Amino acid sequence: MSPTPPCLKKKELGETKKIWDNKNYAIQEVTSHFTEDFLLNAAISRLMGLTNTLSSATARVVQHSVEFEESLAALVMMTAPMAPHLASELWAGLCQVKNPLSPLLQRGGDVLQQSWPTVDPEYLDVPDFVELSVLINNKALWESDGASAGVQRFRAGAATNPGEPFRTEASWRAQHQESHPIPQDRSHQLPR
Repeated sequence: MSPTPPCLKKKELGETKKIWDNKNYAIQEVTSHFTEDFLLNAAISRLMGLTNTLSSATARVVQHSVEFEESLAALVMMTAPMAPHLASELWAGLCQVKNPLSPLLQRGGDVLQQSWPTVDPEYLDVPDFVELSVLINNKALWESDGASAGVQRFRAGAATNPGEPFRTEASWRAQHQESHPIPQDRSHQLPR
């Protein structure tokens, strides 16, 4: 069966988006750990996170997703500085895939001759909208698409009730202590 990316369903497309996000995050973090922090253990941990994401992919995503192939190739390339022999063997196996979707696998050559993976420019773009949900006691009190008007409405107190002003815990205590004062007689407490 030859790969056909358009045949992926909505759920599988969401899975490929997760793989794409995780790949770009891993590239960004591992590059930082190698070049700035010199934290090899943190780089390995981030590569393990990408490995877990890839290993949980469904069979259809593995077969038909460019994102999966590119993420796997990036994982092998980022493993090369720490485990060059293993990465070379993995790269040689990846380059033998028939009908690869990713142009990375069509280059050939050894993994140590490949350029370091880079973060996709779209990943670095700031989104226009961010979804925001507020849960208290596992109940959704408020959701917004992240537009500034929605955020301002939440800050104004529309989270609990659109007509009711927003109350902090301190203002709630002050209001309830006036109507229900705390008894000053503490004789009901047990002795220490």
